[in-house]
Amino acid sequence: MNTQCCFSRVIVIDRVSRFLCVRQKMGIEYVWNFPGGKVERNESAIDAAHRELFEELGISVPSFSYHLVKIVSIGGVVWIGNFFVATKQYGAPYIAEPDKIANYKYCSFAQMLHLPSIKPVFSTVASSFLYPRRSRFKFQSLNCCCG
Repeated sequence: MNTQCCFSRVIVIDRVSRFLCVRQKMGIEYVWNFPGGKVERNESAIDAAHRELFEELGISVPSFSYHLVKIVSIGGVVWIGNFFVATKQYGAPYIAEPDKIANYKYCSFAQMLHLPSIKPVFSTVASSFLYPRRSRFKFQSLNCCCG
C-alpha cells in the first residue's frame, strides 16, 4: 500500500534570472534542490513553503507568482509536490539549518541543470517555468489553482 505525503519547494528567482538552490541532505547523501520540505499536519502547502524558506535560509518572500503541482513516487511513497515561484525576497540567505543544508548558491538555468540533483523533478520543474510551450507540466497563476 502506498503512503501519500506532501511537500513544498520554492523556486526563488533573482533579478538576473538566477535560481536559488540548496545542497540538502537526503538520507546519507547531499543533493541540490530548491529550498523546501514536507508539509506538516494541518498546514497548507503555501504556509509550508514560507516556513521552510525561513527555517532553511532565513529569508522570506512577500508572495508567490505561480504554482505547479507534480506527483512523484519515491520508494513506494506517493509525494504530492507543490512548487511555488517567488521573484522577490526579503533578507540575505544564510544556512539556518546546518544539519540539513550544506550550501546554497544562485545558478543560471544552464548551471542548475549540471548540479547533482534529484532528477527529473529539479530540471522538469525549472524547464516548465522557463520554457512553458515545450513542457507537459504547466505553471498556473496562484489565484487559479489554490488559496
